[in-house]
Amino acid sequence: MNIKKLPKISLHDHLDGGLRPQTIIELAEEIGLDLPAKNA
Repeated sequence: MNIKKLPKISLHDHLDGGLRPQTIIELAEEIGLDLPAKNA
């Protein structure tokens, strides 16, 4: 197996523009994450 020839994957994604701010707030609340702001 040649590691250099294996398919690459995205290790991270940028959220800016990909989710509504309110969605991020709601997801954070679901897992108990405290955000620095609570409104969008």
